[in-house]
Amino acid sequence: MRTPGLVATKTGPVLGLAGADVVEFRAIPFAGPVGGERRFRRAVPPEPWREPLRAGTWPKMAPQPWGGMTAENEAYAASVFGDPYVTSWTEDGLYLNLWTPAPDDALRPVLVWLHGGGFYFGQPTRERENGRVLSAREDVVIVAPSHRLGPLGYLDTRELLGGDANVGLHDIVLALEWVRDNIAAFGGDPGNVTVFGESGGGQKVHALLAMPSAAGLFHRGVCQSGVFRAPTIPGGISRERARAVTDAIVAQAGGAGALLELPADRLAVLALPPGEVWQPVLDEASLPVPVPEAIAAGASAGIPLLLGTDADEMRVLGRDYGIPSTLEELATALGSEALARHYLGGAGSGTPAARLAGERAITDAWFRMPAIALAESRIRAGAAPVFLYEVRWSNPDRPDVGAGHGTETTLVFGNLDAVGAFRGVPSGRSLSVHMGAAWASFARTGTPVLPDGPWPAYTLERHETVLWDDPPVRADDPAAPDRLATAAALTPRDG
Repeated sequence: MRTPGLVATKTGPVLGLAGADVVEFRAIPFAGPVGGERRFRRAVPPEPWREPLRAGTWPKMAPQPWGGMTAENEAYAASVFGDPYVTSWTEDGLYLNLWTPAPDDALRPVLVWLHGGGFYFGQPTRERENGRVLSAREDVVIVAPSHRLGPLGYLDTRELLGGDANVGLHDIVLALEWVRDNIAAFGGDPGNVTVFGESGGGQKVHALLAMPSAAGLFHRGVCQSGVFRAPTIPGGISRERARAVTDAIVAQAGGAGALLELPADRLAVLALPPGEVWQPVLDEASLPVPVPEAIAAGASAGIPLLLGTDADEMRVLGRDYGIPSTLEELATALGSEALARHYLGGAGSGTPAARLAGERAITDAWFRMPAIALAESRIRAGAAPVFLYEVRWSNPDRPDVGAGHGTETTLVFGNLDAVGAFRGVPSGRSLSVHMGAAWASFARTGTPVLPDGPWPAYTLERHETVLWDDPPVRADDPAAPDRLATAAALTPRDG
């Protein structure tokens, strides 16, 4: 008699946790060790095993900065993003978690989740990102891989150590190859794979669209509150800029050779030069040209995209990054005094109204306008349809969160009860069901649906956008005033 949670993979059998609605597999290795002599090199598949691997324990997270927040900020973060299942780390930690209604031959749509945290932080094991509810409710298979972060994933050691570039992105490609080779045994369809991610995870989806090695491994993409934006995170920094980052890290480590000897937890917290963040570098083997340039030239043109943002992204992120609230601060942040004046309107510098204007302006600059730019670039390249959204729903009892960064993740996964900021809000429950259904229909057919009918594709004529509220509504060009002001302020003038 077949054990319900026992599945044979290409490298060995795995035994999951059979529940009432789904079978859950935790910490399935999709790669071998990446520490020691494998540090800074592309991962390879794991060595085969014979005895069933008990996939019942959450994997440790990748080395990264952890802790250092005040108790107040830790409590706030937990109330917005949910608690992590683990806080310990391991360098040899390339694993994936998987949820399936049944490991049978049903060939269900597969959704591969890429966690947020930029390119230096995060894990696929938080309460809000547990795939159990979405998998059961929508009859889909969900896979959530880990991947290397920070210097272990993106330090450019090609010249110093002969290492590989962008090994964190290559980890994701290897996980997608694992999906291609194994997912049918878990009830998934290797010919229908959607990659979706939030924040830094959305940027990783954006990068995969431009990576030649990822071609054919996924068939739809979803970027939630995260695509590349120039000049800060341009989707591939130059070799010269990457070398300056490497030089700074080498100096702190005590020499190039020390990069291989330094404990991973110490390497993960070395400081970047001012103004830099961990991100991919240009590399012939992974990102030959910057991601936006590749998209404009037609990369992955056949892959439909679902893109969007939250209305109050910076309500949450402003606690870490700060919000400009004077004309001078906002003009510096936006690179345009005219654009700063547009957002401030009649609000006096330093007032609560000016802070809200600054919050909206940075939300647009970092999130909404880059998403619109990506949508329009795809259309101009003659690519597959793009579907745009904005989340406007929020818990009226938590104005400190609003429709803040990450709101759509909790809603799509259906884990409102696990996140304090959204627990017990009736309108959130119905919206969560509708959003999960829309994401699942996009994964199933390439076209998302709304509760009352079709979701219109974005066009350059009408700028169709779905506003996720209770109830969701279709709108034509809701970003028009800010979109046009941004275009006018940032378009170079002759003379």
